[in-house]
Amino acid sequence: MQNSRLPIELCELVIGFIQEPEPWWEGYAWWRDEPSELVRYTYICSAWLPRARLVLYRVVVLKEPSQVDLFICTITEHPWFTDMVGELVIQPKDQGTYIPFVHHTLVRRLCHLKTLVYDFDYQSAWVYPPRHHLLVLRYPITELDIRNPPITTWSQMFRLIWALPHLQRLSLAMWGPQYDTDSGTSNVNAILRPLRTLVIEGRQSYDCLPERAFGTSVKNLALECGVPSGHQYGPLSGQIHCFSSLQELFIGIRLPDRLKNNDFVATAYIIPILTQLPSQDTLRSIIVRIMQIQVALPSDSDHPDIKTTLLRRRHTW
Repeated sequence: MQNSRLPIELCELVIGFIQEPEPWWEGYAWWRDEPSELVRYTYICSAWLPRARLVLYRVVVLKEPSQVDLFICTITEHPWFTDMVGELVIQPKDQGTYIPFVHHTLVRRLCHLKTLVYDFDYQSAWVYPPRHHLLVLRYPITELDIRNPPITTWSQMFRLIWALPHLQRLSLAMWGPQYDTDSGTSNVNAILRPLRTLVIEGRQSYDCLPERAFGTSVKNLALECGVPSGHQYGPLSGQIHCFSSLQELFIGIRLPDRLKNNDFVATAYIIPILTQLPSQDTLRSIIVRIMQIQVALPSDSDHPDIKTTLLRRRHTW
Protein backbone atom coordinates (compact mmCIF):
# COMPACT_ATOMS: atom_id res chain seq x y z
CA MET A 1 0.00 0.00 0.00
CA GLN A 2 3.02 2.33 0.00
CA ASN A 3 2.49 3.49 -3.58
CA SER A 4 -1.28 3.21 -3.57
CA ARG A 5 -3.38 6.20 -4.58
CA LEU A 6 -6.23 5.04 -2.38
CA PRO A 7 -6.18 5.25 1.41
CA ILE A 8 -6.38 1.95 3.29
CA GLU A 9 -9.65 3.08 4.91
CA LEU A 10 -11.34 3.26 1.49
CA CYS A 11 -10.01 -0.15 0.49
CA GLU A 12 -11.34 -1.66 3.70
CA LEU A 13 -14.73 -0.09 3.06
CA VAL A 14 -14.86 -1.71 -0.40
CA ILE A 15 -13.90 -5.10 1.05
CA GLY A 16 -16.69 -4.76 3.59
CA PHE A 17 -19.24 -4.49 0.78
CA ILE A 18 -18.27 -7.91 -0.62
CA GLN A 19 -20.83 -9.55 1.62
CA GLU A 20 -23.42 -6.82 1.70
CA PRO A 21 -26.51 -8.04 3.59
CA GLU A 22 -29.34 -9.51 1.54
CA PRO A 23 -32.87 -8.04 1.78
CA TRP A 24 -34.58 -9.04 5.01
CA TRP A 25 -36.98 -11.40 3.20
CA GLU A 26 -34.17 -13.54 1.73
CA GLY A 27 -33.24 -16.81 3.42
CA TYR A 28 -29.79 -18.36 3.61
CA ALA A 29 -27.91 -18.35 0.28
CA TRP A 30 -25.16 -20.99 0.21
CA TRP A 31 -23.37 -19.34 -2.72
CA ARG A 32 -22.92 -16.12 -0.74
CA ASP A 33 -20.50 -17.73 1.69
CA GLU A 34 -18.28 -19.59 -0.77
CA PRO A 35 -14.74 -18.88 0.50
CA SER A 36 -12.94 -19.40 -2.83
CA GLU A 37 -13.60 -15.87 -4.03
CA LEU A 38 -13.04 -14.25 -0.64
CA VAL A 39 -9.63 -15.86 -0.17
CA ARG A 40 -8.30 -13.98 -3.19
CA TYR A 41 -8.51 -10.71 -1.32
CA THR A 42 -6.06 -12.01 1.27
CA TYR A 43 -3.43 -12.56 -1.46
CA ILE A 44 -3.55 -9.15 -3.10
CA CYS A 45 -1.99 -7.07 -0.38
CA SER A 46 -0.83 -7.76 3.16
CA ALA A 47 -2.45 -4.51 4.32
CA TRP A 48 -5.83 -5.90 3.22
CA LEU A 49 -5.47 -9.05 5.30
CA PRO A 50 -6.99 -7.82 8.61
CA ARG A 51 -10.16 -6.51 6.95
CA ALA A 52 -10.40 -9.51 4.60
CA ARG A 53 -10.27 -11.84 7.58
CA LEU A 54 -13.38 -10.22 9.04
CA VAL A 55 -15.26 -11.09 5.86
CA LEU A 56 -13.72 -14.51 5.31
CA TYR A 57 -14.18 -15.81 8.86
CA ARG A 58 -17.57 -14.30 9.59
CA VAL A 59 -19.32 -17.52 8.47
CA VAL A 60 -18.13 -21.01 9.43
CA VAL A 61 -19.60 -23.95 7.48
CA LEU A 62 -19.39 -27.45 8.97
CA LYS A 63 -20.07 -30.35 6.61
CA GLU A 64 -18.27 -33.22 8.33
CA PRO A 65 -17.68 -34.18 11.99
CA SER A 66 -13.91 -33.99 11.55
CA GLN A 67 -14.22 -30.29 10.75
CA VAL A 68 -15.40 -29.63 14.29
CA ASP A 69 -12.09 -30.90 15.69
CA LEU A 70 -10.14 -28.85 13.14
CA PHE A 71 -12.15 -25.80 14.03
CA ILE A 72 -11.45 -26.28 17.74
CA CYS A 73 -7.71 -26.61 17.03
CA THR A 74 -7.83 -23.40 15.00
CA ILE A 75 -9.50 -21.30 17.69
CA THR A 76 -7.23 -22.81 20.36
CA GLU A 77 -4.11 -21.73 18.48
CA HIS A 78 -5.62 -18.41 17.36
CA PRO A 79 -8.10 -17.19 20.03
CA TRP A 80 -8.70 -13.93 18.14
CA PHE A 81 -10.46 -15.95 15.45
CA THR A 82 -13.58 -16.40 17.58
CA ASP A 83 -14.26 -12.65 17.69
CA MET A 84 -14.97 -12.73 13.94
CA VAL A 85 -17.41 -15.66 13.82
CA GLY A 86 -21.00 -14.46 13.68
CA GLU A 87 -22.71 -17.25 11.71
CA LEU A 88 -22.48 -21.04 11.96
CA VAL A 89 -23.83 -23.20 9.12
CA ILE A 90 -24.53 -26.90 9.71
CA GLN A 91 -24.56 -28.50 6.27
CA PRO A 92 -24.12 -32.31 6.45
CA LYS A 93 -22.35 -33.66 3.41
CA ASP A 94 -23.74 -37.19 3.68
CA GLN A 95 -27.01 -38.73 4.84
CA GLY A 96 -27.27 -39.39 8.56
CA THR A 97 -24.20 -37.32 9.43
CA TYR A 98 -24.08 -36.09 13.03
CA ILE A 99 -22.05 -32.90 13.43
CA PRO A 100 -21.30 -32.24 17.14
CA PHE A 101 -21.22 -28.47 16.86
CA VAL A 102 -22.51 -27.92 20.42
CA HIS A 103 -19.08 -28.69 21.83
CA HIS A 104 -18.25 -27.10 25.18
CA THR A 105 -15.14 -25.44 23.70
CA LEU A 106 -17.15 -23.85 20.91
CA VAL A 107 -19.90 -22.74 23.27
CA ARG A 108 -17.36 -21.11 25.53
CA ARG A 109 -15.39 -19.40 22.75
CA LEU A 110 -18.04 -18.30 20.23
CA CYS A 111 -19.41 -15.43 22.29
CA HIS A 112 -20.35 -13.37 19.22
CA LEU A 113 -22.26 -16.09 17.39
CA LYS A 114 -25.70 -14.74 16.46
CA THR A 115 -26.88 -16.80 13.47
CA LEU A 116 -27.35 -20.57 13.26
CA VAL A 117 -28.24 -22.26 9.97
CA TYR A 118 -29.36 -25.87 9.56
CA ASP A 119 -29.04 -26.67 5.86
CA PHE A 120 -30.20 -30.29 5.77
CA ASP A 121 -30.62 -30.56 1.99
CA TYR A 122 -33.41 -33.13 2.33
CA GLN A 123 -31.68 -35.39 4.85
CA SER A 124 -33.70 -38.53 5.53
CA ALA A 125 -33.48 -38.53 9.34
CA TRP A 126 -33.00 -36.22 12.31
CA VAL A 127 -29.77 -37.38 13.95
CA TYR A 128 -29.67 -35.08 16.99
CA PRO A 129 -30.70 -36.27 20.47
CA PRO A 130 -34.12 -35.41 21.99
CA ARG A 131 -32.60 -32.73 24.26
CA HIS A 132 -30.62 -31.12 21.47
CA HIS A 133 -32.55 -27.87 21.83
CA LEU A 134 -31.31 -27.48 25.41
CA LEU A 135 -27.71 -27.68 24.20
CA VAL A 136 -28.24 -25.09 21.49
CA LEU A 137 -29.58 -22.73 24.16
CA ARG A 138 -26.01 -22.24 25.34
CA TYR A 139 -25.28 -20.18 22.21
CA PRO A 140 -26.44 -16.50 22.11
CA ILE A 141 -28.55 -17.16 19.01
CA THR A 142 -30.80 -14.35 17.72
CA GLU A 143 -31.28 -15.62 14.14
CA LEU A 144 -32.24 -19.18 13.15
CA ASP A 145 -32.53 -20.57 9.63
CA ILE A 146 -33.76 -24.14 9.03
CA ARG A 147 -33.77 -25.38 5.44
CA ASN A 148 -35.43 -28.58 4.19
CA PRO A 149 -35.22 -30.65 7.40
CA PRO A 150 -36.06 -34.38 7.46
CA ILE A 151 -39.78 -35.06 7.19
CA THR A 152 -39.87 -36.68 10.64
CA THR A 153 -38.54 -33.66 12.55
CA TRP A 154 -41.58 -31.43 12.86
CA SER A 155 -41.86 -31.60 16.65
CA GLN A 156 -38.09 -31.50 17.24
CA MET A 157 -37.77 -28.49 14.99
CA PHE A 158 -40.39 -26.43 16.79
CA ARG A 159 -39.11 -27.53 20.17
CA LEU A 160 -35.82 -25.90 19.17
CA ILE A 161 -37.49 -22.76 17.81
CA TRP A 162 -39.65 -22.18 20.86
CA ALA A 163 -36.74 -22.80 23.24
CA LEU A 164 -34.48 -19.98 22.02
CA PRO A 165 -35.08 -17.08 24.44
CA HIS A 166 -33.55 -14.27 22.35
CA LEU A 167 -34.70 -15.30 18.87
CA GLN A 168 -35.51 -12.25 16.73
CA ARG A 169 -35.38 -13.66 13.21
CA LEU A 170 -36.66 -17.06 12.04
CA SER A 171 -36.46 -18.48 8.53
CA LEU A 172 -38.05 -21.81 7.58
CA ALA A 173 -37.65 -23.32 4.11
CA MET A 174 -39.53 -26.56 3.44
CA TRP A 175 -39.78 -27.27 -0.26
CA GLY A 176 -39.87 -31.05 0.09
CA PRO A 177 -42.89 -33.34 0.50
CA GLN A 178 -45.74 -32.49 2.85
CA TYR A 179 -44.66 -33.02 6.44
CA ASP A 180 -46.39 -35.25 8.96
CA THR A 181 -47.58 -32.22 10.89
CA ASP A 182 -49.43 -34.23 13.53
CA SER A 183 -46.32 -35.93 14.86
CA GLY A 184 -45.97 -34.49 18.32
CA THR A 185 -46.60 -30.79 17.83
CA SER A 186 -49.63 -30.96 20.10
CA ASN A 187 -47.30 -31.98 22.95
CA VAL A 188 -44.97 -29.03 22.42
CA ASN A 189 -46.10 -25.81 24.04
CA ALA A 190 -45.44 -22.61 22.11
CA ILE A 191 -43.54 -20.02 24.09
CA LEU A 192 -44.02 -16.47 22.93
CA ARG A 193 -40.72 -14.81 22.04
CA PRO A 194 -39.99 -11.28 20.79
CA LEU A 195 -39.76 -12.54 17.20
CA ARG A 196 -39.36 -9.58 14.87
CA THR A 197 -38.77 -11.13 11.42
CA LEU A 198 -40.40 -14.31 10.09
CA VAL A 199 -39.50 -15.78 6.68
CA ILE A 200 -41.52 -18.79 5.50
CA GLU A 201 -40.72 -20.68 2.28
CA GLY A 202 -42.27 -23.84 0.91
CA ARG A 203 -45.51 -25.76 0.66
CA GLN A 204 -46.35 -26.35 4.32
CA SER A 205 -49.58 -24.95 5.73
CA TYR A 206 -48.63 -24.94 9.46
CA ASP A 207 -52.32 -25.47 10.26
CA CYS A 208 -51.45 -27.97 12.99
CA LEU A 209 -49.64 -25.40 15.11
CA PRO A 210 -51.36 -23.78 18.07
CA GLU A 211 -52.58 -20.22 17.71
CA ARG A 212 -49.88 -17.59 18.13
CA ALA A 213 -47.21 -20.24 17.57
CA PHE A 214 -44.88 -17.51 16.30
CA GLY A 215 -45.97 -14.93 18.83
CA THR A 216 -47.67 -11.62 18.11
CA SER A 217 -44.71 -9.24 17.77
CA VAL A 218 -43.69 -10.05 14.17
CA LYS A 219 -42.98 -6.83 12.29
CA ASN A 220 -41.51 -8.22 9.06
CA LEU A 221 -43.28 -11.17 7.42
CA ALA A 222 -42.14 -12.91 4.21
CA LEU A 223 -44.18 -15.71 2.62
CA GLU A 224 -42.85 -17.55 -0.42
CA CYS A 225 -44.62 -20.52 -1.95
CA GLY A 226 -44.84 -22.42 -5.20
CA VAL A 227 -47.74 -22.83 -7.60
CA PRO A 228 -49.32 -25.30 -7.79
CA SER A 229 -49.08 -26.15 -4.12
CA GLY A 230 -50.67 -28.74 -1.88
CA HIS A 231 -52.10 -25.93 0.24
CA GLN A 232 -54.14 -23.56 -1.91
CA TYR A 233 -53.86 -20.51 0.27
CA GLY A 234 -50.14 -20.65 0.86
CA PRO A 235 -48.17 -21.01 4.08
CA LEU A 236 -49.11 -19.65 7.48
CA SER A 237 -52.68 -18.74 6.54
CA GLY A 238 -53.90 -19.51 10.06
CA GLN A 239 -51.31 -17.38 11.87
CA ILE A 240 -51.30 -14.07 9.98
CA HIS A 241 -54.18 -12.54 11.93
CA CYS A 242 -52.04 -12.67 15.10
CA PHE A 243 -49.45 -10.21 13.79
CA SER A 244 -51.02 -6.97 14.96
CA SER A 245 -47.68 -5.10 14.83
CA LEU A 246 -46.84 -6.01 11.22
CA GLN A 247 -44.94 -3.29 9.37
CA GLU A 248 -43.68 -4.97 6.18
CA LEU A 249 -45.16 -7.85 4.18
CA PHE A 250 -43.39 -9.69 1.36
CA ILE A 251 -45.28 -12.22 -0.80
CA GLY A 252 -43.21 -14.31 -3.20
CA ILE A 253 -44.75 -16.80 -5.64
CA ARG A 254 -42.78 -19.24 -7.76
CA LEU A 255 -44.83 -19.64 -10.91
CA PRO A 256 -44.00 -22.37 -13.47
CA ASP A 257 -43.60 -21.19 -17.04
CA ARG A 258 -46.57 -23.27 -18.13
CA LEU A 259 -48.88 -21.50 -15.68
CA LYS A 260 -49.49 -17.90 -16.70
CA ASN A 261 -52.92 -17.33 -15.20
CA ASN A 262 -52.36 -14.33 -12.97
CA ASP A 263 -56.01 -14.28 -11.93
CA PHE A 264 -55.57 -17.71 -10.39
CA VAL A 265 -52.47 -16.55 -8.50
CA ALA A 266 -54.25 -13.48 -7.18
CA THR A 267 -57.39 -15.36 -6.15
CA ALA A 268 -55.71 -18.43 -4.65
CA TYR A 269 -52.74 -16.84 -2.88
CA ILE A 270 -52.47 -13.07 -2.70
CA ILE A 271 -56.01 -12.04 -1.76
CA PRO A 272 -56.46 -14.65 1.03
CA ILE A 273 -53.26 -13.36 2.65
CA LEU A 274 -54.38 -9.74 2.44
CA THR A 275 -57.83 -10.46 3.83
CA GLN A 276 -56.36 -12.19 6.88
CA LEU A 277 -54.26 -9.20 7.93
CA PRO A 278 -55.49 -7.82 11.25
CA SER A 279 -56.95 -4.34 11.50
CA GLN A 280 -54.04 -2.08 12.40
CA ASP A 281 -52.27 1.11 11.43
CA THR A 282 -48.65 -0.07 11.47
CA LEU A 283 -48.36 -1.72 8.02
CA ARG A 284 -46.13 0.43 5.82
CA SER A 285 -45.41 -1.66 2.72
CA ILE A 286 -46.50 -4.74 0.77
CA ILE A 287 -44.11 -6.27 -1.77
CA VAL A 288 -45.37 -8.88 -4.24
CA ARG A 289 -42.88 -10.76 -6.40
CA ILE A 290 -43.88 -13.41 -8.94
CA MET A 291 -40.82 -15.35 -10.03
CA GLN A 292 -39.85 -17.38 -13.11
CA ILE A 293 -41.87 -15.22 -15.50
CA GLN A 294 -41.90 -11.48 -16.11
CA VAL A 295 -45.05 -10.62 -14.22
CA ALA A 296 -45.60 -7.69 -11.87
CA LEU A 297 -48.59 -6.39 -9.97
CA PRO A 298 -48.77 -2.62 -10.50
CA SER A 299 -50.14 -0.42 -7.76
CA ASP A 300 -53.21 0.33 -9.87
CA SER A 301 -53.92 -3.28 -10.79
CA ASP A 302 -56.88 -3.90 -13.07
CA HIS A 303 -57.78 -7.05 -11.18
CA PRO A 304 -61.06 -6.05 -9.46
CA ASP A 305 -60.55 -8.28 -6.41
CA ILE A 306 -57.08 -6.90 -5.71
CA LYS A 307 -58.23 -3.32 -6.18
CA THR A 308 -61.22 -3.79 -3.90
CA THR A 309 -59.12 -5.50 -1.22
CA LEU A 310 -56.41 -2.85 -1.25
CA LEU A 311 -58.96 -0.04 -1.10
CA ARG A 312 -60.77 -1.69 1.80
CA ARG A 313 -57.51 -2.29 3.69
CA ARG A 314 -56.38 1.28 3.12
CA HIS A 315 -58.93 2.57 5.58
CA THR A 316 -57.47 0.52 8.43
CA TRP A 317 -53.72 0.96 7.81
